Amino acid sequence: MVIKKFDADTLIALAKDASQDGRQELASRISDFFENRLTDEEEKLASDILIGLIKQAEMDYRASLSQKLSRLENVPRSVILALADEDISVASHVIRNSMLLYDADFLMMIKTKTDAYWQEIAQRQRLSALIIDSLADTDHIETARYLVKNQHIHIPKSALKKIAYMGITDQGLQRHLLSRNEIDNSIAAYIYICVSKELRQDLEKKFSLNETVLEKAMHETLTDFLTAPDPFFEGDVVMSERIMQFARYAIEEQEVLNSSVLIKALRRGHVQYFLALLSLWVRMSPESVLALLNRENGDGLAVFCRSENIEKTEFASLFLLTGELRNEDEVSNHVALAKALKVFEGLTFQDAKRLLSLWKDRPEMM
Repeated sequence: MVIKKFDADTLIALAKDASQDGRQELASRISDFFENRLTDEEEKLASDILIGLIKQAEMDYRASLSQKLSRLENVPRSVILALADEDISVASHVIRNSMLLYDADFLMMIKTKTDAYWQEIAQRQRLSALIIDSLADTDHIETARYLVKNQHIHIPKSALKKIAYMGITDQGLQRHLLSRNEIDNSIAAYIYICVSKELRQDLEKKFSLNETVLEKAMHETLTDFLTAPDPFFEGDVVMSERIMQFARYAIEEQEVLNSSVLIKALRRGHVQYFLALLSLWVRMSPESVLALLNRENGDGLAVFCRSENIEKTEFASLFLLTGELRNEDEVSNHVALAKALKVFEGLTFQDAKRLLSLWKDRPEMM
């Protein structure tokens, strides 16, 4: 029997029947109760009945109820909110499908719930730019993967840039990102500097990427994503590995790593990128590189520069530009430079090579 209008008595009777048959009967007929729009009084009554039922019912029944209610538009919104606040096995249906959840609800979930909820939001067929950006801001790779695989939504450029950065250490995410129709020349440049050589070749076939565009993307990526927090100082493993991989891609693209590249990074304020580049050059961890740079009288940097035949003027530039890593102000930095230059001038190439090799093998001696 199809109920043409809201029948509170029948709904109450079915909700009170805790038997398996009673639960199945309510589940099979639930859509009948919300075929038409409810009055305010009917909506409040239905809400009270169903929320009470949700609190008492078994998990699998709540999940079944959530699935059936998730696509109905005349259900009381309070019921959908109650279901969305349940365990993810229950909440997933309404989060992914219900049209009664709004941006404010999703923002609260992103702020207060775990990544399992973010991933369900990312699979909705309709998402605003605000929510897509907020999901990208979580910096969660699996959530980003669901976003780029969702062909029903339009991903704004701001989110595409963030996802490109996340993909630095995940080639699977990179490949999914390249399939998006939203990618144009400007976005392709940001993706280009964050992907492997193989995928760069694919981008070069589809887009016009000149050196000026790529240089701009490189600078903005380093400024926007690699400035704070300081992963090498704070032990952020994920962020540290992203910066290291970004540096590997940059070296692979430029096919050169020299003192000019290091100086350029420092002059632009890209201190973490400099540490990553230097770490790759000397084949030491970023933590060991920091210890090298902090040695007394600048002899660590002097040893490195001498061992690589770096000129005195370039050593001086590197020393002055790394002053903030030694917590030196401008005056004390220039005083320290005089001492560092004496160390530099007193080192031979062979001695510097031996010292650097020793420190690599036994970093505790630095």
